[in-house]
Amino acid sequence: MAFDVEAYRKGVVDPARKQGVPNDLFTRYALDEATAGDKELFEARVEEVTKYWRTLKLKKTHAAVADALLAAHAELKGSGQLTLAAFRERRERAHKEEQEYLDRLVTALAAANPCISETMVGRLISGTAGAAGAGSGGGALDATTVRAALKRHNLRVMDREWKLPVGPPPSQARSLREPLAVLGLRLSADVVFGAERVRAGFRLRDGFRLVSEPAVVNEQEVTRARQARARAAQDERQTAAENIFVIILGSVRSPAGYDTLIGWEVVEALRGGVEAGLPARAIADQAASLGLVLEEAEELAVTLAEAWRGGAAGSGNAVQEIHDALAAGRLRAARQLAAALPDAERAEMSGQVEAAEARVRTLLTGADEAWSRHRPEETAALLAEAAEIAADHDDIQARLRAIPPPPPPSVEAGADGTRVSVRWAPSPARTGEVAYRLVRATGRAATTPDAGEPVAETPANTAVDETAPLGERVFYTVFATRTEGIWSPGADAAAVLLTPEVRDLVLATDAESVTGTWRAHPGIHEVNVRRTERGMTGRGTRPTSVTATGFTDMRLRSGTAYQYRIEAVYLGADGARRVSAGLVVTARPERPPEAVSDLAVELPTETASSPSGTSTRSDGLSALVVWTPPTSGTVQVRMASAAPRWAAGTTVSAADVSRHGVALPGAPVTRADGRVALPVRPRHGRAFLTAVTCAAGGSVAVVGATVPISLADAVRGLTAARFGDAVRLRWDWPEGASLARVQWYPAGSTGDGPTGEVEIRPRRYIDSGGLEIQVGSDPVTVAVRTVTGEEEDRVVSPPVTVLVPGRGVEVTYELRPARLPWPRRAVLEVVCDRTCRLPPLVVVGRSDGILPLSATHGTALARLPARDVTARKRALITLPAPRRGAWGLACFVDPTAPPEDANAQVTLVRARRRR
Repeated sequence: MAFDVEAYRKGVVDPARKQGVPNDLFTRYALDEATAGDKELFEARVEEVTKYWRTLKLKKTHAAVADALLAAHAELKGSGQLTLAAFRERRERAHKEEQEYLDRLVTALAAANPCISETMVGRLISGTAGAAGAGSGGGALDATTVRAALKRHNLRVMDREWKLPVGPPPSQARSLREPLAVLGLRLSADVVFGAERVRAGFRLRDGFRLVSEPAVVNEQEVTRARQARARAAQDERQTAAENIFVIILGSVRSPAGYDTLIGWEVVEALRGGVEAGLPARAIADQAASLGLVLEEAEELAVTLAEAWRGGAAGSGNAVQEIHDALAAGRLRAARQLAAALPDAERAEMSGQVEAAEARVRTLLTGADEAWSRHRPEETAALLAEAAEIAADHDDIQARLRAIPPPPPPSVEAGADGTRVSVRWAPSPARTGEVAYRLVRATGRAATTPDAGEPVAETPANTAVDETAPLGERVFYTVFATRTEGIWSPGADAAAVLLTPEVRDLVLATDAESVTGTWRAHPGIHEVNVRRTERGMTGRGTRPTSVTATGFTDMRLRSGTAYQYRIEAVYLGADGARRVSAGLVVTARPERPPEAVSDLAVELPTETASSPSGTSTRSDGLSALVVWTPPTSGTVQVRMASAAPRWAAGTTVSAADVSRHGVALPGAPVTRADGRVALPVRPRHGRAFLTAVTCAAGGSVAVVGATVPISLADAVRGLTAARFGDAVRLRWDWPEGASLARVQWYPAGSTGDGPTGEVEIRPRRYIDSGGLEIQVGSDPVTVAVRTVTGEEEDRVVSPPVTVLVPGRGVEVTYELRPARLPWPRRAVLEVVCDRTCRLPPLVVVGRSDGILPLSATHGTALARLPARDVTARKRALITLPAPRRGAWGLACFVDPTAPPEDANAQVTLVRARRRR
């Protein structure tokens, strides 16, 4: 390709005047692949380019760059690098260095940024190449190389730019800060949809909308949420919520729409992190915590960070200072800053300041009109919005502070023991934070906040008066304020009379008297007690003796129910008696309750019932609590995790008893032995059962015996298989069991002790594949209990049992021909290992010489009746022999014998043939 001088000058020489000599030798010497591939063409091009450089020395504008190019050429020539191979090696080395630099740069970007904008990609292509080439190889990094590096490091490129809000935040966005803080919310959308739905995800780029449902902020949705909020409980936060709804409705109805408002809210929420220089990833996390979907959160964070680095938010930027002043409500400062701007920027920023000033004038005019129509809350709202825009206008703040909030619409007060609880509906104020003063007065309600006794000053809508006078009619009044010293009219509650009843009333009875004790308030004057028989009317009779702490009533009829009314009497400041509503209790004179002394627990047993010996378990397994019923009082059994603090025989109040554990449900059943039994489902682990005998009146009880009850989970799937005198056991271990205790007894035995006992731990059980015990030949019952815990904390499960049948009598028999003189007879020789009654037998034969396998596997040649045999003593029985041929003969228990003759369990074993 011919050397294009003009193109070379524009593409290489002119840029070199500013950027220096190109590092890429192929670019410096105008070489392409065709020219560089031929040695003669390569040398010719080098010579041609150097001649051109010499001609440039004659031009004043290019003399310096020509000298630099010729000096670099001389250096290459002197070092022997003016060859095609050297050029290629240098290009490859430069390319490698550029790639390494680009990788380091993109790695750093990916660490701080979740994605990257097209603007930043352009900067990488045009700007970072110079940084790489300055020390390495040369030319600009092309777009393909840069995008490949971004892809290699999983750094996503935004498909479109994010349009940030322009100018300062609107006044509505600033007005949202305080009410949202009162409600503990972060965005205005939280009030419409609920914070949980908003945090589940929303989109913002193409307009606000929830991700999980087709919901947007419009007038209908805001009205629905506003009505739902109004139906909820009224509290001090209602004013804040109402202010937010008003602001949202205003934005929805404005030309800019709600999207502008919520966009500013999100940007302002992230502003602090951006100004602090946090990485874009950290800012994206903050945006995602608001509920913005991750993809949009990442792109918004990157856009904000780039805008800040580009100077759009720099503290030294005069335009931004004006924006900051407008956002902070420093309208006068913004006007002064705008006047100092250059002419090119002054017009735009002055327009924004003038728009803010015009908005303030409009709001003040509206406030004047609302005040003239006697609408103080509407006036306060307009003044508050104006104060947001012009916070440095003291006259606006003064007008706002002078408007008191409306009083609470209702106040309720009620006695609560020895104190008074007061609750009021929040003030319907729509502007500012409202606080309240609660005042107490006697005789009549307070008319000013300074009258009467101050009880509380709080932003809440409840308060408690701990020092209310007893026996006096008191009035409670609530005053509202949002500025110190400016109070609303008072809202009153109905008069309250505090006459607390006596406390901890306990009645005790014996056969002919009733005694009552209580605790009275120190300010009490006296206590009235009147007795009537249950079911009778009239004022009643005063008991024998009444004091400030109790009464005694003597000479009563045993078994008769008496009703007592106990009234507390207080004296007012005027000397008038104030009587409480009174407590009404019933008592029945009778013998005092007797304590239970023989409380006991009978644990259940789980028994294997299937033919195979597999145990079964009922999930409703219960133990029995048994005791002898006392002659007086009603017994209640209470279960607790610890023993009671009272000793047996102690008389305590029914209230104290009710706080110890829980009462076992159900009614006890009387048994044949005169004792009563009550089923109990024991807790897993250790518990204590205590018998408490309650008096008929129910006010006192006597503590009886206490017994511990411990229960662990039982084994499951217990099986037993007999092998001679040995029995192999298997079961499933419950969780937490540290030991199994195995005992066996003669079947049907009711003896005191087991025949044998062994303990085994899970590890040994697993290693042995079960447990084998020697039980002998007789039938036995095997019981397995699990043990949980160690030493004194051991807890034992109920036993799971299985019946193991006895081993059958082993009978050895032999069939042989009889000796002369009985050639047509055979002899059956029988030997038993134990003395028994041998069941009926049948001798079966086959003419083909094959031994029969069962009683039906051949011809019955003889049937032998049952007979008694002695252990290890041969019994010889003759029977007819087959007439001829080699017959196969075997002996079996006769299946046709009557059941009563076939009860004996025997095992017939054919003896080995004698040689």
